Amino acid sequence: MKRRLLWMTLLLPIFFLGITLSACSNSDEDSPEKVQTAIAETQQASAMVETIIAATMNALQTEAPPTNTPEPLPPAYDYSTWKGYSSPDGYSFSYPIRFNLEVRQGGDGDFIVLVAEGSPPNEVSFVVQTFEQRILQEIKDNIDLDDPVFTDISSYGMPGFIVEGIIPGDGFGSGSTVYAAYFELGDLLISLDCPWNFCDRQEFDLILRSFKLN
Repeated sequence: MKRRLLWMTLLLPIFFLGITLSACSNSDEDSPEKVQTAIAETQQASAMVETIIAATMNALQTEAPPTNTPEPLPPAYDYSTWKGYSSPDGYSFSYPIRFNLEVRQGGDGDFIVLVAEGSPPNEVSFVVQTFEQRILQEIKDNIDLDDPVFTDISSYGMPGFIVEGIIPGDGFGSGSTVYAAYFELGDLLISLDCPWNFCDRQEFDLILRSFKLN
C-alpha cells in the first residue's frame, strides 16, 4: 500500500507535465493567452503535487516500524476434574482422581503420600513433605546422589529446583532414580518426591505447578 501511494504521487507531476505539453502543442501561435493560462494552471497543480509528495514522504519516514506481537501465553491447566487437598500448614495442591491421599507419620514428622487406586499400600507414586527451619540452598548442598542434575523452577512462580540422580551405594534402593522438587511457598519449604524407578513426569509437573498458599 505504501509503495502504491508513493508511485501515485510520483506519477502525478508527469501527468500534469503531459497536459501542459499537450496544451502548448494544440494552442494557436496567435493565442499566447491560452498558453500562459495552461502554464499557470500546470504550475499551480505542480505546487500542489509537491506538497502531497512532501507530506507522503514525511508520513513514510515518521511512521513507527511494526512491532512483533508477543504470542499469547498457553492457557493454565484445568484442574477442575482433579482432587484437591488443603493442608493445615497453609498450602494446597491438586492431584489426579486415580490417586488416594494418605497422611503418614515418619521420623521427620508427618508426610503425604499419593497411592494409585488398586495399588499395594507400599507402592507410593508421590510424596509431599514440609520442612521446618530449613534453607533451600542447605537442602541442595546436602543432596547425596550420583551425577545429580538440577533444574531451576523459579518460572513456576516459586523459588526452588528439581533434582534428578541415582541413589549411591549398595544398600536398599541403591541404583534407583530419584526425581524430586524442593521449593518455597511463603515461609514453608516443601518437597514433592517421585520415588523409585517409575515416575510419570507429566503428572509430576502438573502436581508441582498446582501448589499454592491458601
